[in-house]
Amino acid sequence: MTTEERISRLEGAYEQVDKRLGDLALAVNSLREEMADGQASLRQDVTGQLGDLRSEVNSRFNTLLVIGAGAWVTTVGLIIGLYLQG
Repeated sequence: MTTEERISRLEGAYEQVDKRLGDLALAVNSLREEMADGQASLRQDVTGQLGDLRSEVNSRFNTLLVIGAGAWVTTVGLIIGLYLQG
């Protein structure tokens, strides 16, 4: 095999490596875009779920306040009623 043939084979191999690296770079960029899109979607889902959770906690807290206030008013009313009878 002559030097010219060897150089020719090396040039062919170099072109294949260059093409494969280009394809790999495109695949990495595509993967990055997909991950960014997925992350944005995940962020929106989490934000929505946190908003729902916040609403539910507020609703339950308000219910607890109403029950607690009702119990307090009932207790105070009972004490006043017993005081006025005695």
